[in-house]
Amino acid sequence: MYEKITKWVRTVRMNYTTTSYKCYIYKNMAFRLKFPKTYVPGTNDGKKYPIYLFFHGVGEKGTIYDNEYQLLWGGQTWMNRVDAGTFDGYLLYPQSQGGYWGPNDYDNLKEVIDSIVTSCKGDPDRLCLNGLSGGGWGTWEFMLRYPQLTAAALPMSAMINDYANHIDTYKFTPMWLFQGGLDGSPAPYTTNQVVAQINAAGGNFKLTVYPNDAHNTWNDAWNETDFAPFMLRANRLNPYPLYGTTTFCP
Repeated sequence: MYEKITKWVRTVRMNYTTTSYKCYIYKNMAFRLKFPKTYVPGTNDGKKYPIYLFFHGVGEKGTIYDNEYQLLWGGQTWMNRVDAGTFDGYLLYPQSQGGYWGPNDYDNLKEVIDSIVTSCKGDPDRLCLNGLSGGGWGTWEFMLRYPQLTAAALPMSAMINDYANHIDTYKFTPMWLFQGGLDGSPAPYTTNQVVAQINAAGGNFKLTVYPNDAHNTWNDAWNETDFAPFMLRANRLNPYPLYGTTTFCP
């Protein structure tokens, strides 16, 4: 059973009903999955659905039997958006037992995503990553490990200087980073330095700074009117010209 996606348990932690997020486990990684609003199993309707993969922060870690606390930030917001049809796609919420994310997590999630694509009409060209704080770093690291799978990445409150060393890996990937003006980790100075290098290389990168926010940028980020549309526009099959400029010889 270890190498099969299996139905699992949860410990009720939220003050809203989370039962539409189905409970699963795969290779000792508990996760929740909400299906798209218009998904109908067993039908050949030609539909394929985008996949939203969310990495929680260190504070939302849980035991193997928790499988709920990863829904603390954003779980209700995105549940409501799927139910309202604003985002007709999958919501995938894994939970880290230690609070941090690593290569084994990314590899296991890749296999879960492959299963959603193979068995449940997931669109392999529309995987969008999002994460906050430590999960923002998880967003970066998953993208760097699987750039060929990532349609878009939206890390929140997460930046280190080393990401400037990997620009060629992600400069064609649509990215949107959210930074608190009062944050100390990452500091705006660090983020601005790296973003300047990404833009100098012609990357497909957008930065939003909230001057009055410290580390907690995620609620403001999710309230951006273009957040869901940004993800829905993302598709690996859409080529991006460096610097956003298309020029043809006469």
